[in-house]
Amino acid sequence: MKIRFYLLLSILMLTSLKAQKITDIRLLNSGNSADLAVQIDNTTVILNTNGKLLNINTLNSDKITPNTGWITYDSDSNIDYDNPDAIPLNGEISYYGDFHDYNSGKLKSVGDVTFKYNDGFKTYLKGKVEQIGNLRISYFDDFHPYQSGKIKSIGNITFTYHDDLHAYKSGKLKSIKGNADHTRIMVSNY
Repeated sequence: MKIRFYLLLSILMLTSLKAQKITDIRLLNSGNSADLAVQIDNTTVILNTNGKLLNINTLNSDKITPNTGWITYDSDSNIDYDNPDAIPLNGEISYYGDFHDYNSGKLKSVGDVTFKYNDGFKTYLKGKVEQIGNLRISYFDDFHPYQSGKIKSIGNITFTYHDDLHAYKSGKLKSIKGNADHTRIMVSNY
């Protein structure tokens, strides 16, 4: 019985590990924020690290439901529409209520993948994306002003920034490490 439970738990963990994958990162404002494209099954969610939802795109959906965003078709398709009065909110996509101001109205989940945001204990991190499913996003603390609140890591990918020794490159991106999956990372020319 225990073996079956652990086997089932392992399968569930592997399923959730495959449920989301980051495909693109656009590093903006010298690392203060980024736009993230996250693939969740057949849905792509694009949001910035400040929690603003930029786009939701579903591939080959046969029904168009409220709040799904864009749908992309790459094959012949028959399309139907759900009655918006019958379904108050698409069950696949949900948003936080206004109970906490740091996540009010922000994307809560797509399918079984949950989005979590920093609670504001550190004011410079308030409302920033902390976790997408099992993908963690971390930020530098405010010990060094040149990297305060900047993105430290997205999953296994880590970012470092130049120190304040030379003013012309202080706080600008220095290195990207751990990109074993060859995630496409675009850095704005700042």
